[in-house]
Amino acid sequence: MENQERLFRIAVGEFSDQLLEEIWRATYDFTIPLILNDHLVGSGTLVTVEGSRGILTAAHVITKGGWDNTIGVRQGLVTTLDRRASFLWERMENLDWWLTPPGTSEQWGPDLAFVRLPQSGGFIEALKSKKSFWTLKKDPARRIQLASSGEVFAAVCGFVDEETRDGEPESGFSQVKRLQGYSFIGGPTGRHTMNGYDFIDVAGDRTTCSSIPSDFGGVSGGGVWTFSVNRLEGDPAGFEKLAELTLAGVAFYQLDRSSDKPIVRAHGPESVYQIALAEILKWLQG
Repeated sequence: MENQERLFRIAVGEFSDQLLEEIWRATYDFTIPLILNDHLVGSGTLVTVEGSRGILTAAHVITKGGWDNTIGVRQGLVTTLDRRASFLWERMENLDWWLTPPGTSEQWGPDLAFVRLPQSGGFIEALKSKKSFWTLKKDPARRIQLASSGEVFAAVCGFVDEETRDGEPESGFSQVKRLQGYSFIGGPTGRHTMNGYDFIDVAGDRTTCSSIPSDFGGVSGGGVWTFSVNRLEGDPAGFEKLAELTLAGVAFYQLDRSSDKPIVRAHGPESVYQIALAEILKWLQG
């Protein structure tokens, strides 16, 4: 008889190194840093909406980051695609974006954005050769259901500004900065609805994960992914596998940063797959 998955209980602190690496690789494949004027201003998730490739991120990454796509502006968006010393850039005037309307509270937003990328040229071709794009319109109802389950873990994925370090010269570059990508794994400990938008709070525990940063600056705009962990019947502990990975939201605010249990707040799946997706589609058609 074919092996069957069986129910079991596991805590984040019991995840094997192999499972942690699998989670990081799967989420990093869609995640990029967003750099402006040599400074990390946020993170983003590569997505496709009706054939248009772009970046899902937080609105404040653009508004507070000082993005300007005026024709003739001397400004470019810079990113990097892998762990080697490299960079990729696009003139800001070749980008345009949709933003949620300004909110009255930083901790409740709304705080979502979609950056439409040029659909041809070196920038998009380089991204396609190294990264993957999450199809935002594919089966949104099921994705909302998966992300809303009470039996899932969550990973907040982005690049931590405080972890940026000067690196050794490499690949012909005399000056190198090392960006630290991060998957902050915890439980979706709080779910809220405010002004029609839904939110997920993801809490970590510094007592079991000492690598949790003291400040999540730079992670804003990064994706929140939900997932389950399965083990086949007969397999021992340590052989768990990642299952049902789903883009569930966009991180934009940090709470209790100094506590042992820091919390990152994100827009949830209904905000992404119902509100934002509908507005992005209208914007693309307009």
